[in-house]
Amino acid sequence: MTLCCACAGALRAGVLSAQTPEPDSSRAPQALSVGRSDSVIVTVTRVAQSIESLTGSADLRDRSELYLLGALTLDDALRELPGVGVTGSGRLGQEVRIETRGVTSGFGTQRTLVLLDGRPLTDEYLGTVDLAQFPLAGIARVELARGPASAVYGTNAMGGVVNLIPRRGSAIPISEITGEGGTFGSGSGSISHGRTAGPVDLFVDVSGLRTHGYLRNSRGEPIDWGTRRALANVGYEGHRLSARIYGSYFRGRGTEEDFDRDLRRDSQDLVLSYRALARRPEVLGESPGRGAGESHLRIYRSAFDQDLDWSSRPSQKFDQQAVGAILTHSRRLSRHLVTGGMEWRRETAAVREPGADEAPGAGLDRHVAVTSAFLQDDIGLGARSGIVLGLRFDGHPAGSELSYRMGVNHRLSPATTVRASAGRAFRAPTISDRFLPPTSSFGVVFEGNPTLEPEVLLSADAGMSQRLGTGASVDFAAFASRARDFYDFILQEDGVFRPQNIARVNIRGLEGRMRVLVGGGVGAEAAYTFTDARYSRFPAATEAEGRRLDDNVRHRGAFAATWRHAEGHAARLDVRVEGDRFTDPENSAEGRLPSHLLVDLATQLAVLPGVVATLHVENIFDRSYRTRPEFVQPGRSIRGGARLSF
Repeated sequence: MTLCCACAGALRAGVLSAQTPEPDSSRAPQALSVGRSDSVIVTVTRVAQSIESLTGSADLRDRSELYLLGALTLDDALRELPGVGVTGSGRLGQEVRIETRGVTSGFGTQRTLVLLDGRPLTDEYLGTVDLAQFPLAGIARVELARGPASAVYGTNAMGGVVNLIPRRGSAIPISEITGEGGTFGSGSGSISHGRTAGPVDLFVDVSGLRTHGYLRNSRGEPIDWGTRRALANVGYEGHRLSARIYGSYFRGRGTEEDFDRDLRRDSQDLVLSYRALARRPEVLGESPGRGAGESHLRIYRSAFDQDLDWSSRPSQKFDQQAVGAILTHSRRLSRHLVTGGMEWRRETAAVREPGADEAPGAGLDRHVAVTSAFLQDDIGLGARSGIVLGLRFDGHPAGSELSYRMGVNHRLSPATTVRASAGRAFRAPTISDRFLPPTSSFGVVFEGNPTLEPEVLLSADAGMSQRLGTGASVDFAAFASRARDFYDFILQEDGVFRPQNIARVNIRGLEGRMRVLVGGGVGAEAAYTFTDARYSRFPAATEAEGRRLDDNVRHRGAFAATWRHAEGHAARLDVRVEGDRFTDPENSAEGRLPSHLLVDLATQLAVLPGVVATLHVENIFDRSYRTRPEFVQPGRSIRGGARLSF
C-alpha cells in the first residue's frame, strides 16, 4: 500500500474536500487492488486523504466489491476485514453487533460508531445501530477506520468508525434493476437511476427484501422479515458553492419469538459547502494551495418509530428523533491543514404502552442535548512524512469529555510506510442507560441509572505497509488498549438490576494481511487477527478478573481468491475461520461457543451487454454454528438473480 512521494505531497498540498465525489464503479470490472494507495478515504480525519497517507489503519469497500460480495446489508460488507468481528448475522432484520479491535458491543452498548456520510446513525434510545437494517443498494462505498476516533466524532468511536458514503449521479446516465431469490423464501430487488445535468447530479433508489426465515418461534410461526426502502440524493456543484440534499425512508416488519415488530426510519440532510481559493499563486518553496480552504454546514434530522406487539404483555411504542448540525472549516496554512468545527445534537426518546399512560412507570419521555467543538492539525513534513494532532470537547449531561488523538506517518522508501497513533475515546451513556423505566424480562427487573458515567478507552497502535514488487503487498499492525468504567447490569439490594460503571478491560492484538496479484485477473488475499481482551477489574464477580471479555474472539482468519475478466465475469471464494468465544464474564463452559469455519462462493456472469447474472452460495458445507447463544446461524443458503444496467 504505497504511493510515490510526489503523489503523496500533492495530496497533502491540494485543497481537500470532505465530500469527495465517488465515481460510479458498478459497470466496469476492476482488477483486485494490491495496494489501494490511490484510494481516497474521508472517515479518519473528516478531510479526504489517500489511504497510504493516513496515520491509522483503514479499509474501504467500493461498489464493485459490494456487488461481487453480494452484500445486502452492512454486516455482509464488514465481516471479512481484519480487526472486525460481526456478532448475530444470519437472520435478516435481527440485531447485529460489530466489534473493532476487541472493543466488543453488547446489547445497548455500541462501541464502534456508524456514520452516514459523516453524521451519526446511532439510535436515540439505546444508542446502538442495527447493521442488518441498512440495505446497501444506495451506498457507493463503505469506509472503515480502526482505532479510537472520539477526537473527531465524539461518543461511541472507541474501537473504530464505519462510514457509509451514498451513491451519486454519474456523468453517464445509468439506470439499474436488480433482483435475486433463494433459500428460506428470500428475495430482494432494487431499482435505481443516476445522472447529471450540468452542475446538478441526481441519484434515486427504491429497494426491498423479504425472507420467510429459517427458524420458527415457540408458537410455530416463521421468524420472518420484510423491508422497503427509498433514497434520494440531489447535489449542486458550483465553482465555489455546492449544496446537497439527502432523504431516505425505511420500513421493516417481522415476527420474533415474543412479539411482532413494525419499524419506520426516515432521515433528511442538507449540506452546504463553500470553497475558498488560494489568496495568491504558488510561491517557490511554499506548499501549493496556501490559504485555500473549505467550509461545510450539515443540518440533519432522523426519526425511528417502532411498535412491538408482545404476545404475553401489553404492546410498546418507541418514538425516537434526533436533530443536529455540524459546522466544519478546513484551511491550508503552509505545511498545516487545519480543520476545526462545532457540532450540536439533540436526541429525544419516548416509550409508551398504549392504554397504560397513567400507570406509574408505564413509559418514558426524555431528551438529551450535546454540544461539541473540535480542532485538528494535519502537518505535512515534506513529501515523506506527516503528523496529525486532534482535540475534541463534548459537553454531555452525563459528564463532559475531552478526547485527543495524535498520529504519525512516514515513508521509509517508495515501497515501505510506517505509521503510529494514540488516542482517547469514550462512550456516553444513552437515554436507556440512564432512564430505563422498571422493565421485566424473563422474571428479572431492569432499570436505568441516572448517575452512570461515560466509558473511557486509551489506545495506541503501530503498523507498516510493504509493497513486494508490483504484484504483492503486506500490511500489519499491533495495538493495545486500556478501558475503564465499562458498565454491566448489577443486582441491587432492592432486587433490581441497574447498570454500574464497574469493569476495567485490557486489550492487545495484532492484525496482518497479504495481497497478491497472480495474473490473468486472478488475485488472492489472506488476513489474520489476534485479539486478547480481558477483564482486569470486575468487583461484582471477582472470578471474572483475568478472564476474556464477552464475545472476545482471540483468533480470526480469512482467505479470499478473486478472478475478474475484462468482459465483466467474476468469481470470489471466501474462507473464514473464527475461534471460540464466551458469552459470560465468568467464561463458563455453558457460555462457551466453539470455533467454526465457513466457505462462501460468489459469481457473476456478463451474459449480455448490461446484463449480469449472479449466484451466491453461503456456508457451502452447511456448518452448524452460533455467534450468540440464543439461536443457531443458518445453514447453506443459495441466492441467484440478475442485474440489468442501461
